[in-house]
Amino acid sequence: MSNKVFKFRKTIFENPNIRTIARTKESAFQSMLLTLEIINSKNVIDIRQFLSSVERIIIGNIRRKLVKNNNLKVNVVVLLEYKKNGQYQQKNFKTHNEIITQAINFNEFYTAVIQKILNEMEEYEIRGSQWMLRRNS
Repeated sequence: MSNKVFKFRKTIFENPNIRTIARTKESAFQSMLLTLEIINSKNVIDIRQFLSSVERIIIGNIRRKLVKNNNLKVNVVVLLEYKKNGQYQQKNFKTHNEIITQAINFNEFYTAVIQKILNEMEEYEIRGSQWMLRRNS
């Protein structure tokens, strides 16, 4: 299993001193299972905008893997930090494994990823946890 760290373009974020990273984890089945972890280390509050800004990088990672394999199982995990009463908690939101082939419409795929993550976040926040997405100070 190998981990790769990709730096995002600094112009996307307000504070370029903190890296936002995506880790590509390959595991099992001759690297045909791909987990993409996106870490919101900048604590960007507008998650839809944040995920849209990294779309090209995520899709590029998938396309590079498709060169080696005719199909992949892909899931996306977004790591966010929440705050409540001075305490911090890291929470992850993820998609299910989806089979990706050369014929996939990447725009539709990524739109579904964003919607799934936003739905999970909304469910978490509605349950009355009182945890709020952390803002940079």
